[in-house]
Amino acid sequence: EAPNVTEWKPPPPTKAWAAKGCVKDGEAPSEGIYDTDTNGAVRCCSTDGQTCKSKGDSLNCLKGNYSSAVQACAAEGMRLCTRSELEAKVCCSTGC
Repeated sequence: EAPNVTEWKPPPPTKAWAAKGCVKDGEAPSEGIYDTDTNGAVRCCSTDGQTCKSKGDSLNCLKGNYSSAVQACAAEGMRLCTRSELEAKVCCSTGC
């Protein structure tokens, strides 16, 4: 009889990169590596990276720590935005 084998899953990250959602021209970027339990504004991007959403269906700004941000974006059918997407200003003018 084969042994009961469970699939190994890596532990969740304890640190994550975060930045301001929209850096205006001439403004210094605000970014850094933070503990994943730090709360902040959430920016969700479409799978193709062409659109960004900062507000949920209730029109409130999305906020939370890393795991709640991942869940909030998934609930919107999206994912967390990448650094390059934020730097490309895809989230500018999304309301938060």
